[in-house]
Amino acid sequence: MKGFLSLLAFAPLALCAPAPASQAASQKMHVIWKHHKASASKGLYALTGDRSSILGQSCSDGLNSGNFASSPLKLDVDENGFGNLTYGDKEYAVLMSAEHSGGIECTKMYSPDEAHVDCVVPYSGSTADVLPMTAVQTCLPSTEEKPASNLLGKRIHQRGFNEPSERDGEGMSAVAPNVFDKRQQSCYSYRSSFMVGDGNPHQNFYDKQISENINCGAAPSCTAGHSVSKSYNIGFSTSATLDAWLSGGFAVGKSWTTGNSYSCTGGRGDTVCVWYNTAHTAYTVKNKYENTCTGTRYSDPLVLKSPNKNNRNGGYYCVIGTCRAQGDAYWDNSGRAGGP
Repeated sequence: MKGFLSLLAFAPLALCAPAPASQAASQKMHVIWKHHKASASKGLYALTGDRSSILGQSCSDGLNSGNFASSPLKLDVDENGFGNLTYGDKEYAVLMSAEHSGGIECTKMYSPDEAHVDCVVPYSGSTADVLPMTAVQTCLPSTEEKPASNLLGKRIHQRGFNEPSERDGEGMSAVAPNVFDKRQQSCYSYRSSFMVGDGNPHQNFYDKQISENINCGAAPSCTAGHSVSKSYNIGFSTSATLDAWLSGGFAVGKSWTTGNSYSCTGGRGDTVCVWYNTAHTAYTVKNKYENTCTGTRYSDPLVLKSPNKNNRNGGYYCVIGTCRAQGDAYWDNSGRAGGP
């Protein structure tokens, strides 16, 4: 399972002394709500503005003890995180824009399986009674069998994204065996690739924004769907030149097509887009070069990432507030060990 703490990773901080509790009225807190749809499990976490400590946590929609005894915190939202947030006597709409929400800023990600909301909210309570991040409570069930749908690990949208650096397998041609090497008229050479041991397989994920950004503006809602989305062909990738693609015995293929028949909805002031997660199995291989005159040589080990058949462990998801640009993509290599 992708670690819950990866979601709650520290954001870049300014080097300054913390404000005393008496100044807490000017502080902010991160309110993070998570929902696993199949099990109806929920988790609510209030963190300090720098994400370094836990102000409160609950496996429900609300907090009403400890730092929130006098000013309870509650989310009244649907399965995708749309609705209202109440803190003390103040009620806000869970929207991206402070102008439309009433004073908070929220980002969302949701899929057919899960939802994740992160709001920056003015905090008027004390910071004297906090818990370390190591004390975070696990409220949602393990998603180890379907890690790609686990939005808990997708902090990348808040941090920025990394351009993929692997070599794209599409357009690479394997060198067939029994190829005559014209540089040595009396010698024959053979090229092949093979797995190193069991391949040390791991699940890796290629996330790509397949739609344009749609801004709802003053409209109550808007949708990013088929008309503003593209279908992409995602090929296998390698960390170095590969002589011949091989499945390694895993349920994988050379490529996968994302499709573009997905729909994501946002609210007033939101910017919404569609992302697609192509699940891959990464395994270690080597190239083998045989020559009838000079003998056999082997390459250094390289990592081959092949799309899982039927995109097992992958799928589309919706993003609000942290959209990039259509076609932007990154690799998430934090998946579990093993095949699809």
